[in-house]
Amino acid sequence: MARRRGTRAGGRRWVPALCLCGAGVLGAGAPSAGGGATATGVPAIAQFPREADGEIPFVVDVAALVDAAGAAELYFTLDIASGELRCVTQEEGAGSQVDLRLEIASLDAGERVLLRQGRRLTASCGGAAGDQPPLLLYLQVPRQPGASVFEVTLRDEHAPRVSLTAMMREEKRQGRARGRLEVPPLREGRGLSGCILLSEAPFAPGVQRVRSFLLGFADSLRGQIVPRPARSYGLRGARAHIYAEAYQLGGAEGELRLRLRSSPEGPALTDERVSVRLPAERTGIVATLDVSALPAGTYWAELEFYPWDESGEPYRSGGRLHVLWRPESWEKSQAALLEESILLLPEEAARRYRSLDVGDREAYVESLWTAQGGSAGAGSGSSQARFQERVATADARYRWGDRRGATTDRGRVFVRYGEPDDIRKELHPQLRDQIFQFLEREIDAERAASGTLLRPHRLDGAAYEVWRYSGRGEPLVTGWETQAPESELEFIFVDRLGSGDYQLVYSSVGGEF
Repeated sequence: MARRRGTRAGGRRWVPALCLCGAGVLGAGAPSAGGGATATGVPAIAQFPREADGEIPFVVDVAALVDAAGAAELYFTLDIASGELRCVTQEEGAGSQVDLRLEIASLDAGERVLLRQGRRLTASCGGAAGDQPPLLLYLQVPRQPGASVFEVTLRDEHAPRVSLTAMMREEKRQGRARGRLEVPPLREGRGLSGCILLSEAPFAPGVQRVRSFLLGFADSLRGQIVPRPARSYGLRGARAHIYAEAYQLGGAEGELRLRLRSSPEGPALTDERVSVRLPAERTGIVATLDVSALPAGTYWAELEFYPWDESGEPYRSGGRLHVLWRPESWEKSQAALLEESILLLPEEAARRYRSLDVGDREAYVESLWTAQGGSAGAGSGSSQARFQERVATADARYRWGDRRGATTDRGRVFVRYGEPDDIRKELHPQLRDQIFQFLEREIDAERAASGTLLRPHRLDGAAYEVWRYSGRGEPLVTGWETQAPESELEFIFVDRLGSGDYQLVYSSVGGEF
């Protein structure tokens, strides 16, 4: 089942399908690194899709299917930000390509590795460096009995990690994602597969359309699908397409149902039912949902088939999908949006935000801005627009090494409270202006107790900055303006190592950072 090379699905580049069937087995039985189980023994790991951690951004999704021989398999799809990969020129006339190492580990509920498989793969660059379209690849992997957690690692074989220690060890840039998969049960081999969310409806010979459903031969349809691993719709796609396969139900007549819920147990927001006859022992089903009228959020799609000649529970499959309307939800990674949530939200609200799913995070932020007196899509004078302006300014002004400027100590204070009314800078402090002298002169014991003071050591000659706000600054979100007990704010930053990384050593805001 080889996918032709080319550009599809909104500029994404495909590579041929990979099958790790029995090849590249790296090891089994060894305990996995990291992770852990909860008190009940269930891994505290979120379900797929997952966004990778590390230097290579990618989103990975997986579905449980059955192959033509009746063996259980996993269908992985990766959407890779190929602009982060290193493109290498080949021999004259051969063009340029990226060279990757992909590993998939299957783990049990206790997070012990059952099987680890790997494969090296290449893909043509197809454009100028820094302007690469995303790379979309898919692979089929045999499913190990008892495996419920999967870890996907992608390594760039031509891109070393930047730290000195990593370069000495010849470590390569990589990204890693780990997630949990729930597999729909089959009854004596009969039932529905897991769901794959698509970017568009496939076109294949012999497909039958019944209202919002397409029915056809699974082997033909599966070769035409264009997956959407992030499962995100809305601003860049108002129709969600859900693919699943029905096994050993050829010729069965019954009712096919498609429901959408705001939570797994919530009431149905939509409920479409059609009478169908499944055309093959392995039938591919594509269901389409219009999400254009839905607010931002995470939803659950549920696909069911009720055979008329059987009694009991229907065959079920389904999965979550996200509706996103804010441009930044599409333009920024979830890691970047999580960083910004720390800047935007007080501690308790930030913890709640991080616990939410992708679509619910956007809904939460929208409700937050509405509570500040703004509205979705508010203009340049809104709190929402001013926050984005501050983040962009902080990123440009306070960037240090590979860190975003907004995540440095000075950047965070700037985003939360705005431009200081006064900044005192001491780049080469004299004796009377050294940081110890300054702290003792400016901050008495009572003031230090009410604020947050981290007394530095051996920093007499270190450069520092003092930021003062004549009032409480300009916090954009309710909560920050009540953090400071005094009528004015003061923050002191010290360049501890002389590297330009100014760290906060005093804040008049109790508990700040």
